[in-house]
Amino acid sequence: MKSKEKALFIADLAISKKGEGVVVLDVRKISNTTNFFIIVSASSSKRAQTIADIVEEGLRKKKLHLS
Repeated sequence: MKSKEKALFIADLAISKKGEGVVVLDVRKISNTTNFFIIVSASSSKRAQTIADIVEEGLRKKKLHLS
């Protein structure tokens, strides 16, 4: 899976758990260490943890890493 596909996959997972204001920033032209930056807001810390958990689970199921 290419980095853009992975970023959009993560964004979709966040949205599926009611992540708010999801933004996927393409930083390939300004960063040597990462390609995309995903920003997600949540209405509570519990919801933020749920979003983090679903992203980790989704990546694990697809055998992907955050790198």
